[in-house]
Amino acid sequence: MRYSFTEHARRRFVQRSDKRFKHLDECNLENCPSCERIKKEIRVRLCDNRKSVNRDMASYLGNAKLSKAHLNDSNFMDYVYRRYGIDRKFDFMVSGHLVFVVVYGKNDKVVVTVMDLKRNSIW
Repeated sequence: MRYSFTEHARRRFVQRSDKRFKHLDECNLENCPSCERIKKEIRVRLCDNRKSVNRDMASYLGNAKLSKAHLNDSNFMDYVYRRYGIDRKFDFMVSGHLVFVVVYGKNDKVVVTVMDLKRNSIW
């Protein structure tokens, strides 16, 4: 089964794999100029380099290890179930500090988001 990536997962991967964008996870200000600039930079990067981002994500996934530990984290699983459905099958693939949340589709595995273990950025 092959992986496919949602646009949301691509944005989160770019955001969370590049330290320059950590401000987005730490800022709580509404209409923050830095956040708006970073979001625009991420959109431009995805528009200009979509294939490269896909390759980078595939490379991380190729090195990732399946994690069952997240299944024991009730807050984490509550978030995932509310967001993506309780009746879905999930994999949590960990590569370095990144967690790829994978939902099984009919013919593929869909990476729906990318979370950062260091920043606890799922909430």
